[in-house]
Amino acid sequence: MLSLTSRIQRLRSAVAVLLLGPALSACAQTGQPPAPVAAQEPVPIQAQSPLGAYLASSAAATAGDYAAAADLSMQALAADPDNLDLMRRAFVFSTGEGRIEQSVQLARRLVQRDPEFPLAQMVLAFEDVGAGRPAEAEKRIARLPRSGINNLLLPVVGAWIATAQGKWDAAQASLKPLADISPLAGLYDYHTALIAARKGNQAETEAAIEALLKADETPPLRIVELAGLFYENAGRPDKAKAIYDVYQSRNPDTLYLTNAYKRVAGKVPPPRLALTDREGLAEALFDVASLIQRERQGNETALIYTRLVLHLRPDFPAAQMLLAEILENQNREAAAIKVYQTIGPDSPFRWVARLRVAGNRDAMGDTDGALADLKQMALERPERDDALGYAGDLLRQHSRFAEAVTLYDSAFGRIPKIERRHASLLFNRAIALERSGQVDRAIEDLQRALSLEPDQPYILNYLGYTWVDQGKNLDQGRKMLEKAVELRPRDGAIVDSLGWAFYRLGDLPRAVRWLERAVELKPGDATVNDHLGDVYWRTGRQREARFQWERALKLGPEPKDIPLIEQKLKQGLPTP
Repeated sequence: MLSLTSRIQRLRSAVAVLLLGPALSACAQTGQPPAPVAAQEPVPIQAQSPLGAYLASSAAATAGDYAAAADLSMQALAADPDNLDLMRRAFVFSTGEGRIEQSVQLARRLVQRDPEFPLAQMVLAFEDVGAGRPAEAEKRIARLPRSGINNLLLPVVGAWIATAQGKWDAAQASLKPLADISPLAGLYDYHTALIAARKGNQAETEAAIEALLKADETPPLRIVELAGLFYENAGRPDKAKAIYDVYQSRNPDTLYLTNAYKRVAGKVPPPRLALTDREGLAEALFDVASLIQRERQGNETALIYTRLVLHLRPDFPAAQMLLAEILENQNREAAAIKVYQTIGPDSPFRWVARLRVAGNRDAMGDTDGALADLKQMALERPERDDALGYAGDLLRQHSRFAEAVTLYDSAFGRIPKIERRHASLLFNRAIALERSGQVDRAIEDLQRALSLEPDQPYILNYLGYTWVDQGKNLDQGRKMLEKAVELRPRDGAIVDSLGWAFYRLGDLPRAVRWLERAVELKPGDATVNDHLGDVYWRTGRQREARFQWERALKLGPEPKDIPLIEQKLKQGLPTP
């Protein structure tokens, strides 16, 4: 009888996932849950045979069901415990699902067979630090290759492992390569400040923090929080408040500094600035995971690193938000909801987490439940417009335009003064107004939004196209569309609008050129193909026109456009 190893070699799936280096090879994620479900623990799946478990784990990974992939790969490994391929798969899926105890056990088995396996050594290094064995952790990371993502990961992780041993000079030397790379200089200063705080050197901490603040006129939240917390602990709450005020003035709707303002008002003492060994490693790993997620949304490596962050530091709201975002990108809405709901009611991240939960409920098909959540939030915070605006967005995305307008109107009723930050809300309401037949109001919103954001290409495009499509202000609309194309030359929808403007102006040669370009950029769009068909007909290219109209019908046009396209296929365009 063939061993499972031999059978797998004969029947290896094309979607097998192997961790060959510091990053996991990409898995395709397709589809969404078929019906609304509550966020709950997945039920373990049992395959009928070891080979079936192997193949099913590959299928589960391809479908984005990593919990099932982890269960099934463990079943396959139990039948063939010396299979290195299966061991790697089980380890990767277990780590990605946050089953860290299981991951550690598998990592110990893996490094005996494959000492150079990067992620296994990293997991064990974190366990060593947590168990008070930083010297062992240092030995583990010393053998890891300095390539790929490790060029970013190892300097910060190495610095915190050195810090755990009190090797301050070694920690600084480990971080030094980041200082020499301009985009990573902020990461160097950030961890230099944290390590200096751990060492208890206030002057070094302040110097690194001031370098961070000077390097960026609009520092991100984490730098603002670090700087403010330093000055709070240093007995300088006025300086901390000044830093918070600058951030709040640029982000007036944010709730992220709620707890910070309570502290500087003297109501709550500040938390300690010095991090433990585990917390420092968590900060290092979180920064790397965030950078990976920014570059490649839903990436498996970012998922694994974020799971490890939360193992090291379970109460880390920013990491909880990052994990849920990664799960969203993988179309795992129920899992994302569960993570968002772990954020405590007193956390300043809680409000945004609840908004995200509503978005995920809608993505799962429970639009009415999502709207009920958002309306409840609007009742709880009558001074805020965001829940109503988000509810309007959901309705607009489901083509419920008149209902969306009602909610947008309610949101604007809560805004005492419309400012630049409200341009997107004006734009969204304008879309709902135009699509519900309230064109004059839509144009008013678009013009007001454009006065707030004069170079916003999508506002320019929508207003210019609306005018052109109505046969009004054609020259002004064309100029807006030309500017929009200049700003977004590879956006097929915007290029289509410019081509349509030339068509309405009677400049058919330029209309053909731009609409053919639009179809190249956006070949699967029914409207773009329909427009090209019209201009082909007007230029005497009737056969090509009919081809474009037939293609438009196959691409799923809006219901109101279907009879118009069908009529053109039968009769062509009337004489202008």
